[in-house]
Amino acid sequence: MDELDLTAAESKATYEEIKDYVLEHSGLKVSNLYIAQIKQKCGIIL
Repeated sequence: MDELDLTAAESKATYEEIKDYVLEHSGLKVSNLYIAQIKQKCGIIL
C-alpha cells in the first residue's frame, strides 16, 4: 500500500498537465500566465 501513497506535491497537476487537459477538452491553448491568473482568482495558492 505504501507505493500508492502520494505526497502533496505528487497529487497536484503541473502546468503542462493543465495545458494538455484544457487542449484536449476544449481545443484551447492556454499560457502559464492564464493558468496562474485563474488559480489566483479561485484562491488557489501558487
